[in-house]
Amino acid sequence: ARAPLDQILMTEVLDQLGMHDTGFDAPAGRQIATFYELDAQGAAVPLPDGACGPTASPTSLQKRSLEPTAGLFSSVGDLAKLGECLANRGLCRGRRLLSERAAEMLCSNQLPGGKRIGEAGLAPFPFPNAYFGLGVIVCPGDHTSTSLAPAGAVLWAAQGGTFVYADPHKGLSLAFAMQVRAHPSTLQLIDRAVSALHGACP
Repeated sequence: ARAPLDQILMTEVLDQLGMHDTGFDAPAGRQIATFYELDAQGAAVPLPDGACGPTASPTSLQKRSLEPTAGLFSSVGDLAKLGECLANRGLCRGRRLLSERAAEMLCSNQLPGGKRIGEAGLAPFPFPNAYFGLGVIVCPGDHTSTSLAPAGAVLWAAQGGTFVYADPHKGLSLAFAMQVRAHPSTLQLIDRAVSALHGACP
C-alpha cells in the first residue's frame, strides 16, 4: 500500500465523512467510556481493561494495532455521520463517496447461496436470521431480525454495544452506543430503537 492503514483510512474515509473524532488513537482530551456487562440479575458490571479483546481496551490510551476490523475509537456524533452516508446510499454532504454499485452491494446479501448469518456459521454475530452485506448486517424484511426494519436496511455493530442503523429506502439512520457487551436484552433494545424510529417516521 502507498501508506499505512490509519493514514489511508483518515484521508480516504474519515476526513471525507467529517468523522474527526474517529481513529486508532483516543482523541486528545476526550474521556474513554467504560465497558460493562450484565450479570445474572441484569445489573451492569464494569469490565476490566482489555476484557473485550486487545483492541477494545477502554481505558488504556496506547496506540492500537492497526487492524481493519477492530480498534477504532469514535463518538456517537461521528457514528451518526456514517449512518447518514449509508442511509443516503453513499452520498455525504452532496458528494458521492461510494459508487452506486458499491452501495447496492453493501446493502444486499453477500453470503453464498443466499444463506443467513446463522446458516453460514458466522456466530456470534447478533441477529442470526439476518443477511450479511459488505461488512454490515442486512435486514431480510421478514421481521425475523428486527420488528419494523425493511428489506435492505443495514445494521453495523461494534464492540461494547455500539450500533449504526440505516434504511436507504427512507433515508433514515440511527446511531447509539450502550457500552454493554452483547446480551439478549441489549439486542432487544436495538430492536425497540429501530421500531421506534420507523414508528415515528412511517
